[in-house]
Amino acid sequence: LQVPYETLNKRFRAAQKNIDRETSHVSMVVAELEKTLSSCPAVDSVVSLLDGVVEKLSVLKRKAVESIQAEDESAKLCKRRIEHLKEHSSDQPAAANLWKKKRMDRMMVEHLLRCGYYNTAVKLARQSGIEDLVNIEMFLTAKEVEESLERQETMTCLAWCHDNKSRLRKMKECQTELKMGCKSRWGSDCSRENDSLVMETIKGKPELSCLEFSLRIQEFIELIRQNKRLDAVRY
Repeated sequence: LQVPYETLNKRFRAAQKNIDRETSHVSMVVAELEKTLSSCPAVDSVVSLLDGVVEKLSVLKRKAVESIQAEDESAKLCKRRIEHLKEHSSDQPAAANLWKKKRMDRMMVEHLLRCGYYNTAVKLARQSGIEDLVNIEMFLTAKEVEESLERQETMTCLAWCHDNKSRLRKMKECQTELKMGCKSRWGSDCSRENDSLVMETIKGKPELSCLEFSLRIQEFIELIRQNKRLDAVRY
C-alpha cells in the first residue's frame, strides 16, 4: 500500500498547488476587470478583459478536472489493494488458494522487475490479472532514468528529482551517495576534502538533494569536456 498511498499523497499536493496557482491567476484578472469597470472604460477593453477571465476560468476548470481524475485513479488503486488484502481472511478454501497464487505471482513479478526482466514481468502481471497489485510503473520509470544515465544524459533524472524533491531532501544517506558520486567522477581516490566541500556547498543549497547536486556537477563537467567553458561557468 505504501507506493499507491505515496502516489496519491503526491498527486494531492500537486493538485493543491496547481489549483492555488490558477485561482490566483483568476483573482488577478478579476481584480483588473473590477479596476477597469470603476473608471467608465470602453466596451472593447471590457470585452477583452472578460475574455481573459473566461480563459483563466477554463484553465482552472481543466486543471481541477485533471487533478481530480488523477487522485481518483490513485484512490481506486489503494482501494483495490485493500480489497485484495481482505480476501486473505476468506473462509472459502478455493478463495484462499487463489489469493495465495496471486501473492506468489506478485512476488515473482516484483523479483523480475528488480532483476531487470521488465518485459517478462509485465507479461506475467497481465496474464495473472494482477497489474493493479504490483508497482510496474515505478520500476519502468527507474528503468527509463537508468537508461538515460547510461547514455550520459541527465535531464530525465533531473526531472525525476524534481518530481520527488520532497522525499529526496528527507533522505539520510547523503554521505554514502556523495562518496559514490565522487568515485564515479574523480576515481576511487576521492579525498575527504572533496566530500567536505560538497557537503558544505549543499548546506548552502537546501533546495537541492544530494542526487540532484551530483547531477548538476556532472552537467558542469560535461560542458567542460565539450570545451564550453564559458557556458560551464554560467551554469
